Amino acid sequence: MNKLLSMLLFAACLPAATVNTTVTINGSGTSSSGNISATGPVTLSGIGSGTISSNFSLITAALSGSAPLTITITAGNPTGSLTASLAGSLTLLAQVFAGTPGSSGPATLTIT
Repeated sequence: MNKLLSMLLFAACLPAATVNTTVTINGSGTSSSGNISATGPVTLSGIGSGTISSNFSLITAALSGSAPLTITITAGNPTGSLTASLAGSLTLLAQVFAGTPGSSGPATLTIT
C-alpha cells in the first residue's frame, strides 16, 4: 500500500504535458443580442479531428479574455470530449465564433 501511495504522489507531482498543434475550425456561428453560438468540424494537427461547439456572452468573453468551448475528437488518438478555453483578442474571438472567413491571429487553446 505504501508503494502505491508513493507512486500516486510521484505521478501527482509530474507537470502537465504541452502539445503544440494547429487548430483548424471550419464551422459556422451566430451572434444574437451579444451571445455567440458556434458549431462545426475541427482538426488538430497530429492529434485528430471531430467537432467543436461553443456558447458564450461577448461581455463575459471581454471580461475574462477567453471563450469556453467543447472539442469532441472522433477520429484520432485519443478520442473523446475535451473542455477548453480559447484566449485571444475579443475581435478574434468574435470573428472565429461568428464564422468570419479568414479569421486568424494569435490565440491560446487551454484544455482542462
